[in-house]
Amino acid sequence: MKGCIISFYLVNLEKLRQIIGGKDLSFLKKLDLQKEDWHYAETLLMGTKQKQDQDEGSEYGYALESIIEYCFGESEEIAELNLDYDDFKKSPVEWIIKSGPPVKIAPSDDVPFIGHRTVAEMKKFLDNWNDEKAEKYDDDMLEIIETTLEVFQKAVKKKKDLVTFFV
Repeated sequence: MKGCIISFYLVNLEKLRQIIGGKDLSFLKKLDLQKEDWHYAETLLMGTKQKQDQDEGSEYGYALESIIEYCFGESEEIAELNLDYDDFKKSPVEWIIKSGPPVKIAPSDDVPFIGHRTVAEMKKFLDNWNDEKAEKYDDDMLEIIETTLEVFQKAVKKKKDLVTFFV
């Protein structure tokens, strides 16, 4: 089945890494999570040991997204794309996800796939991108590339790092 959603969050990675494991639970109940999923966010915020169960790994990913959204605001861009993860892996921006989550979370083979990049990494990517490289891709792939480049430009301009969720 084709169709995915990619959410891009502009963050300060240093601040995020202080929040995760920082033991501040003051906003736990304000997160956009079901009550039964609060313990995943609580585990991240407290820095306590996470279950290493593959089935629960994705729940930590959704909890991380909820924490990021609460602390840093709505996603900068949400792209709904007509491609699946295998197609996305063929794109030049797949390296965002390859980097993995910006903080340690339990592993998962399921969505959300999470990646992050620093301002310097995005700037380097933008500096090296050109029309000649773009000619290699079809319209669906160019859509993700163009959306990502726009987000990179915003992030670099605002001096913000990027965390990306692929669902």
